[in-house]
Amino acid sequence: LMSRIVAVASPTPSTAPRTTLRRRDTFIAPLLASCLVRPARASLVDETSATRVFAETSKSVARVAVVAPNGEISGRGSGVVWYIDDAYAYIATNAHCVVKGNENEKLVVMLASGAAAALDKDASYFVNRSTDIGFLKVPIGSFGADAPVAAKIGTSDNLRVGQSAFSLGFEEDGAAVLSSGTINGLKRKIPSRNGVGLKGLIQTDAQVTEFTSGGALCDSAGRVIGLNVVAYAGSQKRDPQGVNFAIPIDAVRLAAEQM
Repeated sequence: LMSRIVAVASPTPSTAPRTTLRRRDTFIAPLLASCLVRPARASLVDETSATRVFAETSKSVARVAVVAPNGEISGRGSGVVWYIDDAYAYIATNAHCVVKGNENEKLVVMLASGAAAALDKDASYFVNRSTDIGFLKVPIGSFGADAPVAAKIGTSDNLRVGQSAFSLGFEEDGAAVLSSGTINGLKRKIPSRNGVGLKGLIQTDAQVTEFTSGGALCDSAGRVIGLNVVAYAGSQKRDPQGVNFAIPIDAVRLAAEQM
């Protein structure tokens, strides 16, 4: 009787492994499922947004530079094609970018297409040093066949900390660049060249350099929500360390109306 009981209770060699595997698979399957490689959805969305914003907005961003008598070009900053009418293109930029070293230099506005327009007697500019906002008024014909495209101007009224932000402008070598990040803060204050300081700024970790200053800070839909501005540090070189700023676009709109 005992031998019969043992025989019933003890699984045969042929069935024991199968029973063990089934139990192990049941336990391990959820763990394996959690380790399966899945598409990085957030990364793909960010990448798609970044490439789309650059493709759509880079043609509405300009390089502001000066040309020396010997033909040497030096970048002063970037700008945003704010508005275009039948005769002129209006370029928004930082007031500190609209500076010539001497009377022999010429201010030029250069587009991603390679078209360039010099600010001659038919061009003019308007600046507000206290807000570091400036506008260049350039004859549309100065760009030749490659006319600039006006940017999509958004609003800064409903910005939220944590939303995506993209900084566009031209670097020192004249290349159009994009830096992506998020909005880290609102209503910030930084020193400025006017000695008063700039208030109400957008803080972002999207990089802004002295050459992309004046360029566009955009949302994920490609709307311009701010005008990049680099913090002033006197004679000291500034390492952004992820802390960058932009003038809210609603403040730029107000300045445009006043100018």
